[in-house]
Parts: sequence; structure tokens; C-alpha cells
Amino acid sequence: MSGKNEDKKELKNSQNKIEEKNKNKKFDKQKENTKNEKDSSNTSDNIKDDKKASKKDTDNVDKKKNNKKDDSKKIENKSKEEEIVFKNSKSIKKKIAQESAEKDDKIAKKSEENKKIDKNVKKPKDRKKVLIAVIIAIVLMVFILIFSVCFAMIHATKDTIARGVSIKNIDVSNLTYNEAKEKLEEAFDIAIGININLKYEDFSYVIAPADISLSYELNSALEEAYNVGRSGNIIQNNYELLKTAIMNKNIDAKFTFDDDALNTIIEYISTNVPNLVKQYSYYIEGSNLIIIPGTDGIEVDIESLKSQIIEKIQSRNLTELLNNAEDDNIDIPYNNVTADEINIDAIYSEVKTDPQDAYYVEATETTEFEIHPDVDGVDFAISIDEAKAIVAEEGKDQYVIPLNITKANVTINDIGIEAFPYEVSKCETTYDASNKGRSENLRIAASKINGTVLMPGEQFSFNEVVGERTISEGYQNAAIYSNGQVVDGLAGGICQISSTLYGAALDANLQIDERYNHSFTTSYSKPGKDATVVYGVKDLKFTNTRSYPIKIEASVSGGVCTFTIYGIKEETEYDVKIIPVTTETTAFTTQTIEDSSLPAGTTVVSQAGANGCKVTTYKEVYLNGVQISREVISNDTYQVMTRIVRVGSQAATISTDSTANTQATTETPQVDTSTQTPESAPTQTEETTDPQISADSEAEVTQ
Repeated sequence: MSGKNEDKKELKNSQNKIEEKNKNKKFDKQKENTKNEKDSSNTSDNIKDDKKASKKDTDNVDKKKNNKKDDSKKIENKSKEEEIVFKNSKSIKKKIAQESAEKDDKIAKKSEENKKIDKNVKKPKDRKKVLIAVIIAIVLMVFILIFSVCFAMIHATKDTIARGVSIKNIDVSNLTYNEAKEKLEEAFDIAIGININLKYEDFSYVIAPADISLSYELNSALEEAYNVGRSGNIIQNNYELLKTAIMNKNIDAKFTFDDDALNTIIEYISTNVPNLVKQYSYYIEGSNLIIIPGTDGIEVDIESLKSQIIEKIQSRNLTELLNNAEDDNIDIPYNNVTADEINIDAIYSEVKTDPQDAYYVEATETTEFEIHPDVDGVDFAISIDEAKAIVAEEGKDQYVIPLNITKANVTINDIGIEAFPYEVSKCETTYDASNKGRSENLRIAASKINGTVLMPGEQFSFNEVVGERTISEGYQNAAIYSNGQVVDGLAGGICQISSTLYGAALDANLQIDERYNHSFTTSYSKPGKDATVVYGVKDLKFTNTRSYPIKIEASVSGGVCTFTIYGIKEETEYDVKIIPVTTETTAFTTQTIEDSSLPAGTTVVSQAGANGCKVTTYKEVYLNGVQISREVISNDTYQVMTRIVRVGSQAATISTDSTANTQATTETPQVDTSTQTPESAPTQTEETTDPQISADSEAEVTQ
């Protein structure tokens, strides 16, 4: 080490001499020396001493400069020697760096060897720790396994539901199957009673659970709850039990509902909420085309509404309902819609038709029977441009386009009965032919209906076909019901026509759309099988639900009113029985009036009495003698009609014989014929002696 220091000192002295020659190179040499000094970390202290010596030498050099300027040549000669020394110093420096690196490598190798020795020394201790950890883990696993087996065996011996299990947010932990079922039934009874209130502005609609046959599948949810921790092996069961106890498990209860019923409700709502958009429409009235312009409005979002209803039911929290049972509320979703503008070209293409005569095609081995109704020819009486100009006017409620109507030469009513070879049904009632006025009314009304043909799906309206009953139509006065009494009125008797036609429609198994019973029983029809009509107020309507057209034939002759419905025999024909059942009867009372206008001792029945009753009418449908359906088609109530007897006397006093009593029938429904002419009521023969007993309720509107 001392040899190295001496070499460095010699190097420094050489540098000082070189600086005398070139002062600017002094700092570069110093930097290089400083770098070399950093590389030799083990000799840092000696280098500091050299720096101090270097500083002193530098001062001496400065002094010698002033005194030995003449010795420059000598210095130049020496510079070559110094360069040689400098080169030697480089090799010395390199040698020092190599020795230092070798020393560092030796130290690193020794350190690495020491680490290996330390590691080999510590290894037995680490193995001991690992062994202990393994033993602890094995013991722990054995303990857990023993605990799990015991836990599973204990749970298996119980008949209760695992801890942490809920059904629809109702906690059923530690309850038996039956206990949980009882608890849930209470909650689900409340859920079944929750209505759904739909609202849009002032419009509201309430959906009761019964309306859509809502029900919950309680048993499947209970089974799932009971099987928690019981459906797998021991490990799976214990894992599930522990997980459920810590994190809980809420089982959802599935529900079912009548999708068709819900769709029907939504369809009703979508067509009855206010402010609905109205697209333009049109219809033909006489020889005019009436066009109704559209108006902007809303359109119910049917899909969104249905989704919200189902979501409300799905998301019900039974725990909350038990604490506070409130109905669900939904704002009816809708979209704003702009009405279409009137398209005259499109309307014209739909309205324009050529006249077509009615005809039928007989059945063959390869073709079925076909009947084609007559079609009127329709065309605009003005040009398309003129029609467009009419609808271009703004602010009108309707637009009228004149039409040219061309009638068919042969109508469907002109086709003979051979086109309708099958008798579908027939109904007859009797009347008093001696009552000329009433008989004439029957004949007029029947003639209006006779020959009417209904296409499949077409509806019949008594008031539309028969029209208003007026004197100009030939109707006469006859007995009618008015304000609980029999009085004379215009067109009395035609309710016998509507009742007889109603009976034929029932027997034909047609769809009855509108029908009303009389206020009092009638002599020509059993209670429950009559049909009263009042023009503009009460109507009889039915629809042809058969696959082929039907033709209605009517006749009034010889005291018999007959309606026959003809058609084409279908592949399946049903037999129909209409069964009225009287469930309650109230006997009429008799009112006796002493009439001074009558001779003493003379008795006159001015109004025949009739019992009041309640009747339920059933329709039974049979196929090949086997009943396939039974349904209630009407529940009718008939009032009591008081029997009025006038007795001739000088003193006109009124006395009432109140013999009324009420009978309620609770037996199994059966055909009842005893209530038509009860013992306390006058016989039909007695009734026919008075023109008023055959009255019907054409004037019931005055009641």
C-alpha cells in the first residue's frame, strides 16, 4: 500500500510541473485524478493527504515561475519524461482498479459462502416449523371433519328448516315444514288481497288478484327451504348450512296468473283511457260517405304496462305487507301520438266496389257448399280532387262525400230456401188470434225479420231490423205493461216476436249479445226465456257464431208465431237445452174494488194477477247425447202483479186481500213448470177472456 502512495505522489508532482507549461490543462488533470481517487475507495484517506501536498506544491510552483522563467528549456526536456511517467501512472491506475475489483469479488464470494453456511445452519429449524404447521393443520382438519359430521348428524335428526332461511322475506328458520307453511299462508293471504291500482290522470282501474287468478306456488318454495342442508353429501350439506347461517338465504315464491285475463284487462285499459289518439274513420250512411277526422292523443304502452304489473307482483315483500298492507300503484305508461292525415286515395280504394249479385255454390265431392251475399256498388259522386278539397277544410267534426250506390239485382234474401237446406232451430209461441190489433202488430214485426240472412260473425239487432214502431208503419194499440199495470199502448204485442226469436237463437246455440227480461211474467213464454224490447232503450242482439250463413224465417198465422233458423249442417252439430229454474216465488195479492158503475153483485176481473219470482236459466250443450257444458245464461227477477177485481156496488170502497207470501227454493236446480200458472193465479183461459192479459212490456221505459 505504501508503494502505491509513493507512486501517486510522484504522479502529482509530475502534474504540477505540467501545469506550469499549460495552466488550462491543470483542471482536466485534476478531474481525472479525482475520478481515479473515487475508483480507489480503499485509498481515499491517502488521496486527501496527496491533495494537501499538491496544494503546497502548486504554491511552490507559482513562486518558481517568477524565479525560473529562463529554465523553460529544461522544463520542456523534462516534460517528455513526465509524459512517460503519466503513461506509467495510467497503467498503475488500471492495475489498482483490477486489484480492487478482485478484492471485491473475493469479498462477495466469501459473503455468499457465509450465507450458504447460515442457510445450512438454519434449515433444520425451518423443517421443524413446517412439520409443526402440518401437524396443526391435520389436527384442525380432523377436528373440522368430526365437527361437520356431528353437525350434519344433528341437523339430519331435526325436522326443522335450517337457520338463516327465508321465503319471500318471511323468516322460517328453525320451523318445521307445517309451522313454516302456517306462517307463510298468513302472509300469502295478505299478498293475495293486494290490489294493483292503475291510473292515468282522472282514469283509474283496479286489478284485483282474483281478476287474473293470481296464486303463489307455496309448496315448492317450502320444499326448497326444507331441503337446505339436506340435498347433498356431508361436506356439501355442512358448507351450505354454514353459508346459510352466515349469509342467509331468501327463497323466492313463484306465482302464476291467467295471462289471457291480464291481456284482456290491458286491452280494455288501452282503449278506455282518456285522451287516446283517434285516427280518422269513415262509414257509409245512405248515399253519403261520412269521414271523421283524427285527433292527436296518447297511446298506452301495452308491453311496458304488462311488465310493470308483473314486476309489482314479483317484487312484493311479504314482511313489509304484514306490517303495512297497501295496494300497489302504477302510473299507466303511454306515448304521445300524432293522428294520421285523411288519405282520400286510400279511402276511395277501400270504398269503391262494383255491384255483385248474391249466389251460392252447391256442395260436390271435391268442394264444400258456398254462399256469397249480394254487394252494393259504391263510387264517389264527385271527383277525387273535389273530395280532397272538402277534407282540406279545417275545424270540421266530419266531412260528407256524396256517393253513387248501385244495388245488386239479386240479394241474399232473394235466394230460395234451397240455399239453406238444414234446419238449425225452431221456436213457437201461441197468441190470441181474435185480438185483431195485437195480431196485426205481430204480423208487421215478423215480416220485417222474415228472410234476414246473417253471415258468419254478423250481428242481428231487433231494433235496427224492425225499426221504430209507429202508426205510419201500421202498428195498432194493444195491451202493454206500464207502471206495473196493463194498459193499451201502440204496437203492443211485438215483445212476443222478440221472445220467440230469442228462443230460436238460444236453441241454435248462437251468441247472445244483449237481452232483457220483462218486469212481469208473460203468458206466451216461460220466465227466463222471454226478451223485452223498447225502441232506443232495450234491444235484442245476437251474433251468428256458426261457420256458414243462416237465414231467419218468420210466420204469424192461426194463433201460432213461428221462427225457424236455417243454415248448412256443420261437421259437428250440438244439441242445446234451455232450462229455466225458479229459485224464489212471491205470490200475488188480490185487490177488490167496489165499483158503483157496475150492477150490485157483478164481478169483473180488470187485471189478472201474476206471481213474482226469481229465475236462473241454464244452457246445457250435448254432443252425441253426452253433456259437454252447462252454464248460467241469465238471472232474472219478475215483479208481483196484483190481481184487480171490480165488484158492483152503490158504495165505492177499496179493500185489499193481502195473501202475499214468499217462498225461497234452496233445492238442487231443476226444471220448474209449476210457477207458470200457480193455483192462486187465474188460468190462461180466464186470461184470454180479457184483452189485457196478453200484454208485454213495450212501454216499460215509463216505469
